[in-house]
Amino acid sequence: MNAKEKFIFVILGALIIGAFYFQYLTDEVNRRMDELNLADTEHVDKVLNEFSDSLRVYNLRFIGRGKHLRKAQKDIVANTDLIEKNTDSLATMIDDVSFTLDNFMRTT
Repeated sequence: MNAKEKFIFVILGALIIGAFYFQYLTDEVNRRMDELNLADTEHVDKVLNEFSDSLRVYNLRFIGRGKHLRKAQKDIVANTDLIEKNTDSLATMIDDVSFTLDNFMRTT
């Protein structure tokens, strides 16, 4: 075996060792990426569940507020109608008292 063949075997051995080392690094990186993808999926699912739960709670709160707003609007309309009715009734009573006083003044 001459020096040229030894050099070729050394280079070939270095290439084979480099290929195995590259394969080892690639496997480690792929394994780590699988772990990260799994952790990311779990985290995203957890965040989305929390978000959807809180969104559902807020929707229920808004639905409840809508009911209260509608009830308040109906109460306001009812109060306005009552005020108008009482105002008309009060105006009628004032006119009656005024008419009675005028008649009383005429007779006395």
